[in-house]
Amino acid sequence: MQKSAPDSPLALSEMDGKSLTSGEILEETEKTPLHNVFGTFPLLGFEPFTQTHSGFFRLKKLHICGNFKLIQDLSSFVASQEMEDLGLTLIRAVRAASRGGKKSTITKPAPSDMDMEMDSFLDVMKASLEKWPTTLTSLILGDDHTKNPSAPTAFLPVSTFKSLLTSKSLEKLEVNGLNLPSFSKTPQFTANRSKLKALYLPLHNRDSEISFSELRSIAQAFPDLISFRCNFSNPSNVPEYPNHIPASDILSHGLQILSVGSSIAPSPVTFTPSLIFETLPAPSTNSESRRPLFIARYLNVLFPHLQKIETHQGYNETQWRYIGDLIDLCHNVLLDDASRPPPTSSSIII
Repeated sequence: MQKSAPDSPLALSEMDGKSLTSGEILEETEKTPLHNVFGTFPLLGFEPFTQTHSGFFRLKKLHICGNFKLIQDLSSFVASQEMEDLGLTLIRAVRAASRGGKKSTITKPAPSDMDMEMDSFLDVMKASLEKWPTTLTSLILGDDHTKNPSAPTAFLPVSTFKSLLTSKSLEKLEVNGLNLPSFSKTPQFTANRSKLKALYLPLHNRDSEISFSELRSIAQAFPDLISFRCNFSNPSNVPEYPNHIPASDILSHGLQILSVGSSIAPSPVTFTPSLIFETLPAPSTNSESRRPLFIARYLNVLFPHLQKIETHQGYNETQWRYIGDLIDLCHNVLLDDASRPPPTSSSIII
């Protein structure tokens, strides 16, 4: 339990549920108004809230990482009308059963049971959106089955994905551990102007990857994005622009941070700054070795204000760092040109 001092600027309390049972959570909320509740809550021995109880009347931030029953009961227990930041991560653990002091046995839920659990979990998420339709600006939605690796990865329905993308209040959406429908298969997700400023798609598997053409569609659909996370399906399939000719489809998007990865390397060559000239021996003839150059230019065509490329271990971070360095070089060249003095008449070659 962590509480801020009464005379602190925030004058708030924060509850970390890692070591608390639901009964203790109820006891604490009756003592003091809480604005933030976060943490990983216990999976076993959960004591459900009764229907007569309600609390957290001033809560603004709630992050729950636990089993479905706890997520359902704790989210419904919140009476606050000011919720701004909500995180719901379902832990689908292997169930342990113990009988009469005997050694615990491990049981695996049937696939149909897991599907029903995920459907119920999504229902809780939808109810939360309806409960806080105007105040909720940040949502983290996760499916964590690291404790049960055999559990199949659940798919987020197209209708649910669309409703999240077109929410009238959400400014940040993060999805982890779920397979997403393709953006090209999400009809009219741009019908209403989105308010999203941060969109974080899963990196975990190839079913949630996007293409470079979808990246352009996303940029056009979400003009207010400042930060975006994605995993590319085929980094080799990138548009190529001829040298010394400006791109005809250039955008002026304001994206600043691209958190990126790919299951396939942008090029079969391992790029390091000390080996640039060795790995790019013949740029005019070897198209594959120039692939990072094409990617860097394409990203610059879409996102001229890009300040940072964030990489992830296990997702070709070396190649993407190199691409980030190329984009930095583009920006530095533009800065140099902007500060360059005009040529003198004697230096002009006719």
